[in-house]
Amino acid sequence: MFKQRGFTLIELLIVIAIILILIAIALPNFLEAQIRAKVTKAQGEMRTLGTAIEAYYTDYNQYPADGDDLDPTLFPFDPANFDSFTRMKVLTTPIAYLTEIPFDPFHGETVDLSQTSAAVLFLTGPPFTYAYNTFGSYGAQSPGTPDNFGRPDDWGVTSLGPNGLFDADINGPVYYSATNGTKSVGDIIRKGGRRTILDSL
Repeated sequence: MFKQRGFTLIELLIVIAIILILIAIALPNFLEAQIRAKVTKAQGEMRTLGTAIEAYYTDYNQYPADGDDLDPTLFPFDPANFDSFTRMKVLTTPIAYLTEIPFDPFHGETVDLSQTSAAVLFLTGPPFTYAYNTFGSYGAQSPGTPDNFGRPDDWGVTSLGPNGLFDADINGPVYYSATNGTKSVGDIIRKGGRRTILDSL
């Protein structure tokens, strides 16, 4: 009578070892592809946000204000005014320039409150939106003239980038570039406005 022969223990171990080697080879490429896909997603959503912000300007002749743009005599400092989700709600209501405010794919479930800007930009969440800032107006923390209260000239939208941290320092923004490595230091930034159009994308 013919007796079926199964795999020996050594043969099974060899098969498992081969599978593990293949996984070890494929996993880094898979993770790299995931990061690249998130970068592409962030760039696309930030481009959409930029279009909505400019459409808002067309209708109101000013950009959505952030917490710095408020007259301190009329609006005493309130951290809630700085939250990025609060800042961008005007893009969804009462006029829907966007159907919903997108969330930064690189922003984790928690906020590093040791970073002062993060502590005030992200009071709402998780999930967390892209950071929205304006420049060139007179407000709670900006010098200027009273006729420019809450009327910024420029805007910026920022994603934390693959390292999940704000990398801007006292010298200005640190731009993410995949040429420095897929998961490298730097923020993904899109800027626009009346005075200067800067776009890192």
